[in-house]
Amino acid sequence: MYDMVVLAIAVAFLVRLGLEEGFARYELAVLAGVFVLLASFLFLGEPVGLAATVLVAGLILRRAGRWWRAPAASSGLAVAHV
Repeated sequence: MYDMVVLAIAVAFLVRLGLEEGFARYELAVLAGVFVLLASFLFLGEPVGLAATVLVAGLILRRAGRWWRAPAASSGLAVAHV
């Protein structure tokens, strides 16, 4: 049950970005799968927190990957290559 607390901030981050920029076609399905995993813990008692955390981390890294790979802004300075 503590996994829900850990994932709350990360999921809120993803939902906020999704509402602002739009969701990718797979993001809502993965978030629904995470919810099903965490809810299944109540009925099955199996540890599913790691799988839910890995799925959410994958979504965050996928979103952050766009930012990391973004081209650097040009400063307008010419650099001489020797």
